Amino acid sequence: MEKIVKTLKVRIKNEVLTRRKKERLRRITGRDTRIIEKYVKIIHHNRRRLCMKTKKGEIRVHKGKLDELTLTTSRIKKVEERRETVPHDLKKMFPYCSHDEFQECRDIAVQLYEQGYRPEATRPPKKRPRRQLINKKRFILTNLPKEKNNSISRWWVGIRDSLDTWKRKTPYHQKLWLPLEMSTFHQKELKKGQVKSLELRYKRSTREWWVYFQLEVLPPSSFLSDNSSSSSLPPAVLGIDLGINIPAAGVLLTPKKKLTIKEIKFWHTKQWNRINHRYKLKFSRLQRKAALNDQSGKKHQIYRFLSLLRRRYRNVKRSYIHQFISDVVRTIETYAKVYDLFVVVGYPKNVRKKKEKVKVLVIIVENFTSGIMLIFLVFSVEH
Repeated sequence: MEKIVKTLKVRIKNEVLTRRKKERLRRITGRDTRIIEKYVKIIHHNRRRLCMKTKKGEIRVHKGKLDELTLTTSRIKKVEERRETVPHDLKKMFPYCSHDEFQECRDIAVQLYEQGYRPEATRPPKKRPRRQLINKKRFILTNLPKEKNNSISRWWVGIRDSLDTWKRKTPYHQKLWLPLEMSTFHQKELKKGQVKSLELRYKRSTREWWVYFQLEVLPPSSFLSDNSSSSSLPPAVLGIDLGINIPAAGVLLTPKKKLTIKEIKFWHTKQWNRINHRYKLKFSRLQRKAALNDQSGKKHQIYRFLSLLRRRYRNVKRSYIHQFISDVVRTIETYAKVYDLFVVVGYPKNVRKKKEKVKVLVIIVENFTSGIMLIFLVFSVEH
């Protein structure tokens, strides 16, 4: 039985974090960003040696050959297998980083390169999320019992902090403990599966740190069992596809061979299309005005008004998403009374791989909030 990978987003209590912890987080994520950018440049420079194309035309990077170019292995017992000199010695460039963290940064860089990301000299490096795989030595997620009265938080996560290991000349790394704002929903989700990795991300708009847990969850056994369902109702599948101009379209598949018009449904509102179009025109007009204006004072005022307008647009869009999801859930409830229903939701995926071919489509899909709609829809259906 294949497991499903889910992402759980938990906020760190930023108001409780000390100045030292915030500085350590900034330094750790900044160091990892520089290492990832360096890895991408090495892959791009040695692409004939490292990259290979599959039958489908996808690019794959050989991680073993990449390690031979970047990481030394002087601590191996067998002298023949040691690698004391490499062309790009990252351990000399970044001494405040452990071997495991280099490999984690390597995996992120390989994933970015395979998705189509290429280094550019004119562009400053984007801050990458800090990722750590599950291991007691790398990060620990703890829950303090109720007997230990801790006024800050009951849930803590300890990530590896290897910034001072090189100075102290010890093989043991320290832990940076971060308090989590864990609700009952997060605790229920953690019980459903097993935590495999985490990512640390910084949200610039709110100036907050967040933790993203990757969970491996088993799908519901009732949907995957070969035996017939215990329900007396006839089985049916409702397939929902999220779109761009139309928020969603659904098709009800029943044991009948013929598909009628009643079994096809579209969820959309003309009012939302008009509001969305009006906001897009305002954004393009203001951006053009800011680009043509030479005076820095007026340009700053335009950008300030743009940020306020984007915030307003986000709130309007969120309210329409809630309205759309309530309509979808209402139709699911009506179908569930007649059929033994199984709901399948699809959304745009792997669009970045076609970036060179269809640039306009990629921009439209990336701006569309299909991820938020999917999270809200799954949450409302489950509850």
